Amino acid sequence: MGGRRRRKIIKRVIKRIPSIFICPYCGNRSITIDVNEKVNEAFVRCGKCGANDTIKYAPPSEEVDIYNRFMDKYYKEVGS
Repeated sequence: MGGRRRRKIIKRVIKRIPSIFICPYCGNRSITIDVNEKVNEAFVRCGKCGANDTIKYAPPSEEVDIYNRFMDKYYKEVGS
């Protein structure tokens, strides 16, 4: 007599948008973004090297969009 086999449970991994990002200056995962919705500005700050910047954004933006603007600004400065 054969025993019953248990069916393998497949867990679905849900990817989430990160809230801490990689710093282009020091390479550590330590960038945090503080959003001020009243004036549509975000303060981007690195906890390790102290790099910071203020980024203006449009209202339907998320932290990832603000981080991408910060990176674009960084690479524009480095490329010049």
